[in-house]
Amino acid sequence: VLVDIYIKKFSLLYKLNERKSSIEYAVKAKRLLRNFNYPDGLYELVLSMNDIMSNKRKYDSYIRILKNILDSAGKSMSECYFARLLSVYGRIICNRNRYEEGMVLLKKALAIFERLGAYKYIPDCLNSIGYIYSDYYNDMGLAREYYLKCLEVSTKINDLKSMERSNNNLAEIYRIEDRYDKALEYYKNAVDVVRISQ
Repeated sequence: VLVDIYIKKFSLLYKLNERKSSIEYAVKAKRLLRNFNYPDGLYELVLSMNDIMSNKRKYDSYIRILKNILDSAGKSMSECYFARLLSVYGRIICNRNRYEEGMVLLKKALAIFERLGAYKYIPDCLNSIGYIYSDYYNDMGLAREYYLKCLEVSTKINDLKSMERSNNNLAEIYRIEDRYDKALEYYKNAVDVVRISQ
């Protein structure tokens, strides 16, 4: 479907720092979506807006968009899309210091992903939950547990970006705990993953 191509071009061009061109494709996708009923296209467009809305710190606007979609289409959309939107919503509201609410949403999304076997979406949830435990609750033990799970799943599905992030997060936990040998081990692992990915 043409909408899907526009959404993918929007996302790719944004990652390539071609912001003006990327916005043009988002607008084209939005126009097409107005003309016919394609809910999955709408969900993909909203999910692909995550980077641009986060980078511009348009959290409140993005929160409203996500909440409206979850409230209006929550029951009719596929469970995977519901969990993906829920996960992004949970992460975004944490940016507005609503950590407890974000944690509930992230754990709900994580349970759905695990039940569906949608492993490629699990690392972002695990990482975000680990972040909340370390930065909001200051519970390094639980943070480490989630970061280790994130590393395990990321390794299993060969998600290099999440592997690098998990190793860095684990290194930070060990550094905070003054366990410098372990911190260096995980920092080295992170560097190794980056080298592999280049």
